[in-house]
Amino acid sequence: KDGCLFMEAMPTKDGIYFYEMGYRISGGMTYKITEMTTDVNELKMLICYTLTGEMCEDEDLQKIDPYMNEKVAGSLAIPIGMGIIGNIEGMEEIKKIPEIRFITQYYHIGDRIVEKNLGTLDQLFARFTIIADGIEHLIDVVNQINHFLSVKDINGNELYVQRFNPQFFVDIRDKECSYE
Repeated sequence: KDGCLFMEAMPTKDGIYFYEMGYRISGGMTYKITEMTTDVNELKMLICYTLTGEMCEDEDLQKIDPYMNEKVAGSLAIPIGMGIIGNIEGMEEIKKIPEIRFITQYYHIGDRIVEKNLGTLDQLFARFTIIADGIEHLIDVVNQINHFLSVKDINGNELYVQRFNPQFFVDIRDKECSYE
């Protein structure tokens, strides 16, 4: 009856591929996205439940909107390769983009990414939380991040080599299939 459930999935040409789910708060801090788009914050609801035995009031349930009041949101994770970070460029420009609501930066100049970090969350340089007015707007923000951001090792080699291609959103959207 009470609690939080999340599922993480990626649309593919063959349908939706679910890769994580949990009966808990998501590690991606999606409660920040839902609070900004719908005024629903499951972290606050769980704290309320802990203190009072009730998750929320009935009127709070009416705020839940899976379409996020017609906004599009994303959490863009930035994986980087192995090395010692020698230079980071573009963060000041990225911080000025109003659609980027939160930035969680995990690594800084002088930090080392080693082989055991690859393929895990420890490979992420940063995570950008984006809220946009539509898919094209979201694509524009991702393109800006890709344009501005550079993370180089101490030898000048680029570590941000696996850039997300936002054209993926358009390709999936234009498929004639429904996932509802």
